[in-house]
Amino acid sequence: MDRLPSPPTSAIRTLLGACVELAGRDPEVRDALRAVHSWLGRQLEGTGGPLRDKVVHTADGRRVTSERPLPAEPLADLVLVARRARWKAAALRLACDRRAGGEEGLEAVEAGLRETLKGLPECYPWMLDGPMPLPPDGPVRMAAASYDALARVAELGAELGADDHDAPPPTELLYLMAEAQSAILVAVRNLGLRGDSDQRDLFAWLKHQTTVHRIYVDRHMRLDDPADPAGASDLLARADAGAEELGRKGQDRKERQQLLKKLRYHLQRGAQGALLAGDQESIVTALERWKELGLATRDRALSETLAELGGRDDLSDPLLVALGGFEEPPAKTEDAARDPNAEVRSLLKGQAIAGLHLAGDDPDLVGVAEHLDLEAIESLEVGGLSAADEVRSCVQSTSASLILLGIRLDQSAYEALKEACAERDLLFVRLPGGYDRDQVTRQILRQVGWRLRRGVEA
Repeated sequence: MDRLPSPPTSAIRTLLGACVELAGRDPEVRDALRAVHSWLGRQLEGTGGPLRDKVVHTADGRRVTSERPLPAEPLADLVLVARRARWKAAALRLACDRRAGGEEGLEAVEAGLRETLKGLPECYPWMLDGPMPLPPDGPVRMAAASYDALARVAELGAELGADDHDAPPPTELLYLMAEAQSAILVAVRNLGLRGDSDQRDLFAWLKHQTTVHRIYVDRHMRLDDPADPAGASDLLARADAGAEELGRKGQDRKERQQLLKKLRYHLQRGAQGALLAGDQESIVTALERWKELGLATRDRALSETLAELGGRDDLSDPLLVALGGFEEPPAKTEDAARDPNAEVRSLLKGQAIAGLHLAGDDPDLVGVAEHLDLEAIESLEVGGLSAADEVRSCVQSTSASLILLGIRLDQSAYEALKEACAERDLLFVRLPGGYDRDQVTRQILRQVGWRLRRGVEA
């Protein structure tokens, strides 16, 4: 029997492009494409070649083959994220109970879940209908607990942002979110999946908030700093215990934003002329409220806003008195706390450091040591990029507590390095650009800064 001719590449590209474009408008199409994607990923997991390389993995980013770009996605709906996560937690527990057998009422529970699913876009019942069997109950129930924790922190985010989307969320909440989404990513990978829509959406929301409000979250925002899904129950307890305090802080932040907006509005009205009595009275009221809330009297944003009153000779006595209760914030200085080199020197004080490099290379380890105020950096030589046994031997023999990796090892040697460091509880830092002094500082802070700070605080 003659084989049918393969469709032309242009036809495939047109078809896939139309599907991607439609997925931007139709949740059911997105669900279907993600289901096919997950199935393809599992089927091709053990194979190689061009097709395997082109499968898009949710956690690794997106690759668009259509000439038309993907439509911009709106910011995630945290209420929907929480509902989907709770549904997945319940469905995972049902999957465990269903295969155990013997428990009455499971059919009714499943029917109720499937009915609820109709109102949850982009939520595919892979744990109930997937072509591959689930792992043992342990990792499945751990994933369910992780979804419960993610649902709770998403709810907190929705509650705190419901009234004012411009106010920055409490930093404590962002850390909880970072831990929750990272734990989900680890948990679903333990089940054989490459990613999860709720992890993706919560991470995108979190990344947007940290970028817009310039808040740095140094935990669980990178693939090499995963959260342990075994701690999901503890994470849920911390979220519940801190809900009231987070709510209070969130409310204070919202009111702070509203007061700043009010002050800027009245100051703008007087920018081109006299500041009317009514505007001055409103400014006094806002400043009094600021103090009632216990907000900082040396707030930089407030100081920059009130700076517009400087030099005016038409201010009333009540306004001058109110302004007298606020102080100028300290000037921004490049002190040791803000100098990354100084911070790294402080964190590495007393630490033994080693640098891994190829035999025959001569990296400037002496210069790096002087830059970091270290007595010396131990030199660890390996014969080649694939020398896994040499790498393991170097790590096992060194007395260093942190290893600088200034070469790009092959996969087997890199895995040997990670395993050997894990066995001895050592830290290592990858240096993509070699032993450049400034890069060493940046990469230490970026990759292991939080671990070093934890050791100093302890």
